[in-house]
Amino acid sequence: VNEKITDELILVQRETNGPYGVYNIKADRFVIPMKFVNPEIVDNLFIASLGERTYGYEPRFGVYSLQGKEILAPKYKYIEGRDGIIYAQSENREAFTIGGKKLTPNGYKAIGHFYQKQPLLIRDLKSKQYKFIDRSGKILKSALPYDEVKPFSNGMAVVVKDGKYGAINLSGKLVIPLMYSKLHDFQKNLAAAELSSQDGLILIDKNNN
Repeated sequence: VNEKITDELILVQRETNGPYGVYNIKADRFVIPMKFVNPEIVDNLFIASLGERTYGYEPRFGVYSLQGKEILAPKYKYIEGRDGIIYAQSENREAFTIGGKKLTPNGYKAIGHFYQKQPLLIRDLKSKQYKFIDRSGKILKSALPYDEVKPFSNGMAVVVKDGKYGAINLSGKLVIPLMYSKLHDFQKNLAAAELSSQDGLILIDKNNN
């Protein structure tokens, strides 16, 4: 099975349910050997697991350039590429640049994704405290004294303290007070919320109106 990647590169599968590699037609050689299964081409990267069959294998996902350079060693349970960032799951979920630079600080796990200009939510594995990082891996100074923090959605992040829900903006300011028994992610400018004093859902905007 052959699948064109570029004018020079094709994705080649040895046989049905067998391993894949990347072949350079112009150079007449494999730049990535046929020893990977369940491949995906994302952002000009080859993401796949070591294996001889597409089923019944132990996941060992890695990331390679289309020239065959190893970017992340094949040791992860799962890897996805999204919007110029690599997310890799081993014991913990980590974020990397497409060049392989680790963005999540040591001792933290990544939650959610970078989306547009919104930061990425991370959590300390020991203290369980939440923080945000930007796309360079810098920890933002926002104080997050909450029991739970959710990833940003449309510029707002839902937070929980003592069973009450509210939301912060991109500056880390609590703009939706901790007054709801439930608060869903913001969809554009509105979010569905619940008050313990009444039945059913209400809609609020980013100013809590």
